[in-house]
Amino acid sequence: PAGAAISLPMGITLGDRYVIRRSIGYGESGAVFAALDLSWGKEVALKIIRPELLLVPGTYERLQAATQSVFELAHSGVVSVYGVTKMKGQVVIAMELLPQRNLRSFVANAPKGRNGLGRSGPAVGQVVDIVSGISAALDYARVKTLHLNLKPDNVIVTDEGFIKLTDFGLDSILGPALQITSPTA
Repeated sequence: PAGAAISLPMGITLGDRYVIRRSIGYGESGAVFAALDLSWGKEVALKIIRPELLLVPGTYERLQAATQSVFELAHSGVVSVYGVTKMKGQVVIAMELLPQRNLRSFVANAPKGRNGLGRSGPAVGQVVDIVSGISAALDYARVKTLHLNLKPDNVIVTDEGFIKLTDFGLDSILGPALQITSPTA
């Protein structure tokens, strides 16, 4: 993924506030790292946006507005976003640190049927709970913002089996820049 080009050494401090602890993952729009927030004394997730995506005029401002919309949401099914800022030449979105298990991996790692045979996947009750959780979060959020990129990779399943939606509106904001900077464009 294009975000793999973003490399931050473990232990580096961004903006005198965030100490990078470990890499979480990479995607088209950037990379995500676990970091210690020195102001709060707790771990957070930092999404570092690929710098070239911000070359499209107005992208940073749209990103700030979208982040503010999600920041104002207070729902158990929506990732808590703490803000967006520029630090050391990087655009950083600080948010709640979540387990590294999205819906895609949750389904792929669900137990097989009886004796290892049959279809794999979560139990019917789990599916109902997940769909209900996604629906409740989307219904709540629609007053402030639309998701616009709902896919299994943007649905996190917590250890307790609850869901959290991530990446609200980022695709619509960064999409034009992704098309311009994509190697296949």
